[in-house]
Amino acid sequence: MGILLFLNILIIVLLNIPAIQSFVVDLVVSKVKEKTDNEISIGRVDIDLFNGVFLNQIYVADQKGDTLLYAERLSADASAFTVYRQNKLHISRVSLENFKAYVSKDSLSGPFNFQFMMDAFAAKDTAKKDTTPSKFDLSIGEIRLVNGRFRYDIKSAEETPSIFNASHIHVDSLNTNISVNSIKPESFKVDIDNISLNEESGIHLRHLGLKAYAKGKIIHAEDLELDLPKTHLALTDILFDYEKIEADSTQPMKKAVCQVTIKPSKIYPYELAPFLPALAPLKTELGISAKVSGNLPGVAVKNLNAYYGDDVVLSLSAEMGNIYRYGECDYLVDMTHLFATVDGVSNIIKAFAPQTELPEIVNRLGYVEASLGAKGKLKDLT
Repeated sequence: MGILLFLNILIIVLLNIPAIQSFVVDLVVSKVKEKTDNEISIGRVDIDLFNGVFLNQIYVADQKGDTLLYAERLSADASAFTVYRQNKLHISRVSLENFKAYVSKDSLSGPFNFQFMMDAFAAKDTAKKDTTPSKFDLSIGEIRLVNGRFRYDIKSAEETPSIFNASHIHVDSLNTNISVNSIKPESFKVDIDNISLNEESGIHLRHLGLKAYAKGKIIHAEDLELDLPKTHLALTDILFDYEKIEADSTQPMKKAVCQVTIKPSKIYPYELAPFLPALAPLKTELGISAKVSGNLPGVAVKNLNAYYGDDVVLSLSAEMGNIYRYGECDYLVDMTHLFATVDGVSNIIKAFAPQTELPEIVNRLGYVEASLGAKGKLKDLT
């Protein structure tokens, strides 16, 4: 026991000597380069077993010699002894600053440009693996990404300028502040204090925040806030329970239970035009609040209150028996108030169908105000 303690102390002392740190890092980098047959470099390293590891000027190339990752600084503040004491590694902060990451595929079915790294370190042992769940856990007090740039491309896919394209995601000014309390699926807990970014299609995410945790097969989330330059969306009481879910190809997620409360929010539709170009002409504020719940395939909307400027005001509650069979299921609608001007409705319709003209008799109305209750099937209306 005394010898082991002496060796641990000796290692700690040696690894706090800059020359030894450089030697160890150079050795590790050379081994990785040899194993991957690829260009990797680290400009400077500082190792403190009581506080963490700090790396500067990190460069990783892909197999074509193009940049896969470059970062001015990567730091991980942690004590190496936490693992041995509690079977859990707590990292107080992980920070990646002024970085560029480029991920790509030549085609949808092709490998990622980092696949060679995974293949190089993949286990080649064919012996039967121990499937006992690991007791190891990880918590990270703060994950900071600062001034990041990220590109993802499927090179064979068509580009769509000004329209968001999942095959060509180009992000810059990426900043995050996230904490992770546990990585175990049955008990994970994450607190997203902030994510902000710009995407080339025209998305400007000013703020995204969220608190989420899992308990068995139930996922909870609260205080989700999303801010674009003018849009503010706030959700809370978010729940997704998949404990009793049934496999059904015609009705995915059957018997899953879900709910979400939409707090009073304001949305400017034109800011979502990169996802749906037809929204571009709609500059007026859309306000909404509601509570949505479902025991799938059934869904209910309670206390929906919405407005579109001064042209449309709507209050209703509704139930739908089966979202997958909307033409055959039962509906229940209680619309307590509807006010709509013809001009407002016409502008919304023309955004999606520019050639559409309302009948003259409708134009003469000026506005409509109504309330109604209804139940039954859609086919009953014919």
